[in-house]
This record gives sequence, structure tokens and C-alpha cells, in this order.
Amino acid sequence: LLGYGGASLSGNGLVLVADTPRDNDKGTWSGSVSIWERANLSSSFGQEPPYKLFDKTGSSWDVFGHGGGFLSPNGSILVVPSPHDDTDRGADSGSILVWERLDPATPV
Repeated sequence: LLGYGGASLSGNGLVLVADTPRDNDKGTWSGSVSIWERANLSSSFGQEPPYKLFDKTGSSWDVFGHGGGFLSPNGSILVVPSPHDDTDRGADSGSILVWERLDPATPV
């Protein structure tokens, strides 16, 4: 279910992120997000391979990405919810993961 919780496009239109909260790569419904980056506005995201992100401590039923990922205007910061992540606050307490690309010239 790619994009089940929505997709987000950076303000500059060059970075696209879509969630797949029912992805099973780290366990049943562990979740993931896919990111596409294009060089310019005249190229298609369909021509670019996606880069897939997971919660490195993810596990079954975390539903990482549910609700979508959120991009900063220039696409250098990505925030992704993991609403059923089990943390030190308890089962299904949830978490938010943040990635930052320090050098925007570095491709995704």
C-alpha cells in the first residue's frame, strides 16, 4: 500500500516521499518510506529509483510511516512517525524519526 498515509513533496518540487506502513521487511506491518529525488522540475520521478528507509530498530506492528512522511521545504529534513513503536515508555507508545541530509548537494 504505497502512499497509504499520503505523500509529501518538498517545496522546491525535487524530493518526493511516500509511506508504506504495511511493508513487511522488518516484520509484519513494520513499515517503510520511499524517497525519490529528481534533478530538475522537467524530469519525472518515475525515471528515478526510490531509496527505501526503515526504522533501524523497527519490528512487527510498528506501522512506521503511517500518516506519511513530512519534508522540509528544500527536502533536506524528513520526519516520519512510527505510531506503534515500542519504546521505553511502553508498548505502542510510538516515536518520531528524523533524518537530515547535511549537504543538499549529496543525492538521496
